[in-house]
Amino acid sequence: MKQSLTLAALAAVVVLATLAWLGQGRGWFLSAAAPTISIASSAAPPTTPSPAPRAAAAQPGDDLIRKAAATVAQLPSLDARLRVQTNIMEQELVGSGSYYQLRSEHDLLLKLELRLQVAQQVSSLLQVSDGRFLWIRRTLPGEKSLSRVDQRRIREALEKGAKLPIADPGRALAVGGLGNLLDSLAANFEFSAPREESLGGTSVWVLHGKWRPERLAELLPSRAEQLHAGESLDLSELPAQLPAQVMVVLGRDRQAPLFPYRVVYQRVDRAGELAPLVALDLFDVRTNISLDPRLFAYKPGDQEVADITETYLAKLKRR
Repeated sequence: MKQSLTLAALAAVVVLATLAWLGQGRGWFLSAAAPTISIASSAAPPTTPSPAPRAAAAQPGDDLIRKAAATVAQLPSLDARLRVQTNIMEQELVGSGSYYQLRSEHDLLLKLELRLQVAQQVSSLLQVSDGRFLWIRRTLPGEKSLSRVDQRRIREALEKGAKLPIADPGRALAVGGLGNLLDSLAANFEFSAPREESLGGTSVWVLHGKWRPERLAELLPSRAEQLHAGESLDLSELPAQLPAQVMVVLGRDRQAPLFPYRVVYQRVDRAGELAPLVALDLFDVRTNISLDPRLFAYKPGDQEVADITETYLAKLKRR
């Protein structure tokens, strides 16, 4: 039973973080500890007054998310600590690790290291994108595996008209990192106007996203006619693993403009209230620093490698 819980929790982490992330340069951070945020879970969180410019508040939420995606994707380098919290099978689990991102001349290099502890057992996930392959190494109690994805074939399929599966942030990260995850959110959710809040003393924008009806209709074909007619849907009917909405927290200070400090997928619990399903926090963030490209190299050695490129390609859909 413990092992099945570990597998379920790690699967939830992979959904959020597949490739799912000293030197000179400009660095910035929030704090050494995981961030805390005083934001309500409802669709209309309270507003905290701030001296930040009011002009950005007039931007539609969708535009702000897309702008954030472009801003993150254009960063020359990124180094951050992360924490992932999941609520799977009535079990609350926490994983912690690191995310690195480096833009090279031709590719976006990425690396994610994550550890997850359940009882006395520790599971780990290492994902490295060297520009050609995405390497995925999982270590579970009594089980180890190493697989790879040919990212060039994935990119070629996308360029020819394929698109990522709905509600699959893992593959969004695998193709283009944190910026692509935000793009995926913009494609699947309609975001409210941003609200001004505070995250650990840092000024942020908070946006809540609800499913685009056409996207939800693809996920729930039996409700497609109802959704296309503009009728509302009881979100408690959604499958347990599917979020009802998403909350995104973006930096609005000059030091970290539009950086996604927090992404929370929320579900409707038995009481009909919104509750976290999977939450991703990024903190101790540094950007525009020197990262050694060798950090993104992976040598499998004599490990057995499973090529799962075809599995990824099979998940892509035609426009």
